[in-house]
Amino acid sequence: MPSPSLPREHDRDEHRLRAAVRAALTSARDTTEMLSEVAAAATKGFADLCVVDVADCGGRASRVTVTCRDPTRAWLCEALTQTPLDRDQPLLTWSVMQSSEPVLAQAPPPEAIVGLPPDGGDPKLRGALDLASVIVAPLRAGDQTLGVLSLAVFNAHAPYAAGDLQLAAELAWMTALSLENDRLATTVQDAAGARVGMLRTVSHDLRAPLNAIVLQTQLLRRAIAGEGGRAQRTIEAIGEATEGMNRMLQDVVDLARAEAGLMVVHRDRVPAVQLVRDYANARTTFVNSIPVEVDAPQNDIEIWADLDRLWQLLDIWSPCRSSPPNRNAPYISA
Repeated sequence: MPSPSLPREHDRDEHRLRAAVRAALTSARDTTEMLSEVAAAATKGFADLCVVDVADCGGRASRVTVTCRDPTRAWLCEALTQTPLDRDQPLLTWSVMQSSEPVLAQAPPPEAIVGLPPDGGDPKLRGALDLASVIVAPLRAGDQTLGVLSLAVFNAHAPYAAGDLQLAAELAWMTALSLENDRLATTVQDAAGARVGMLRTVSHDLRAPLNAIVLQTQLLRRAIAGEGGRAQRTIEAIGEATEGMNRMLQDVVDLARAEAGLMVVHRDRVPAVQLVRDYANARTTFVNSIPVEVDAPQNDIEIWADLDRLWQLLDIWSPCRSSPPNRNAPYISA
């Protein structure tokens, strides 16, 4: 007869079990490790056998982990892990995934948690699955069922009761939330990776024609060197415009690096007033050749910063978009 006392002593250890599952959900490095740690926590004080099946986006389920409390049954865990899940088999996994409701089955056949062939399969495997009770709870997050958590006790121990069904459903709900968070995080990372790749490609493609413009501008500057006049000013304006475009493309690359966690800041001594004057001269090209006035002290000061990042901040600030009523041209004050 089954032992009247439960070796798992679940009535007294519910809080300890919840704490162990929470620790497994927060400390694991990936989804597979997380589900394995949850199964290990469940078999330490609540189940003799724990099976976790997870469904993909197409509804196809795969067996992620199987854990036994008795280490001598490791072969059983391996056999259950290797057994494929077949929709035509009467597994509780399928009915629970469809209904999204937990199920408590008393003295179920082995076919409840493992697919066996019509001839009964391996007698050793069937004999090892001497199940007293099985609880199959859905891993449900929001309106999606992500898989099932199956918990079983063998005939050597007392069967599950109704209170155990509620506890198993709570553990499954906790696991489902973490599983959904991991999936969402993976989706966000994949989207960020795709965006980084797109930005790098666009930046590379735009630099090719821009470099050609830079090269031709340098050739024209050499050809008319010393002549001055409107042609010289036009060449200089083209050169400054290409430099500005290069900085914009570099901003795109830096954005990709920042999203990938690879942003690097190179700090150096930067003359603040000269920085403002250089920026104003560059902005002149982008404001219909209208000179940008600079209101700055005569004595320059040095700051410890990354010059490229400062240019990016000035572009974001865009002080040349409008002029105060008492100014006839855009201006920058330093």
